[in-house]
Amino acid sequence: MSLISRPSPLRTGRPARALIGAATAAALVVGVGAGTAAASADGCTYTEFPHEYVCASVTGKKLNVEKVEVVRGKLPAGVIDDYHGEANVYTPAGKHYVFTSSVRTGKRYTRAHVTIRINRSFPNGSKICGAFFERDSWIDSACFKIHD
Repeated sequence: MSLISRPSPLRTGRPARALIGAATAAALVVGVGAGTAAASADGCTYTEFPHEYVCASVTGKKLNVEKVEVVRGKLPAGVIDDYHGEANVYTPAGKHYVFTSSVRTGKRYTRAHVTIRINRSFPNGSKICGAFFERDSWIDSACFKIHD
């Protein structure tokens, strides 16, 4: 069984869009490919289609989440600076867990990537969102449902 199902928007009115084409997905989402369990998922939201996006990739098995990777892209050659990522988990019972990466200072161009290690199990039906922040401002999130 899968750990994660289809992406869902964190905010209403902001559709989560899966990238089309294996080459595009491989270029944008790091850590997805051979060797990842069927219990993983990835998806993207566009902050400004098609030039700016946030993608998240969740790796785990059944109800256990190993890590969340979040990618921010700005094309062509946009500047991304002072950034970090968050993984937010919302359980069916109403608990909220936040896992944060360290802040990366300095400038990156076109694409920035963070990995958030979690190594924890969550209740069936929980929602997990990979979020990207730039200069302490929330940019966007991609969300998934955790299930066994």
